[in-house]
Amino acid sequence: MEKTPEENWKEMIHGLRSKCKAIVKSSPDIRYAGAINSHGRTLAGIMTEEIVPLLPVEHARNEFFTLAMLTNLREPHYNDIGDMDHTILHHKRVIIILIKKDDIMFYVSVQPEADNINDIVKMIKGCI
Repeated sequence: MEKTPEENWKEMIHGLRSKCKAIVKSSPDIRYAGAINSHGRTLAGIMTEEIVPLLPVEHARNEFFTLAMLTNLREPHYNDIGDMDHTILHHKRVIIILIKKDDIMFYVSVQPEADNINDIVKMIKGCI
């Protein structure tokens, strides 16, 4: 029997949540892993235990929307420069890693003192 759209949706969200859990478990330096759609909406997200969020909920929503729109606006240039592999944003209090797979952007925040960012990127890719 064919699955209903609701069953497909729940299955997709469950899969994204599992990937976010795997990302968070892959390194003690990871604070948060989320799956964001092309409109900046959070589809799944897991925060490491005992971590205090740096952004209030509304600011986090705005952050996800802004980064999703930035990524979308850059896509027309991919024919000229190639697809985006990943993006790293360094801030004083956190490092953000963005990896897009199909229409989902994985947003991963990492402790700023992490010195193995390239290894963390590889681990994230292995989880998604």
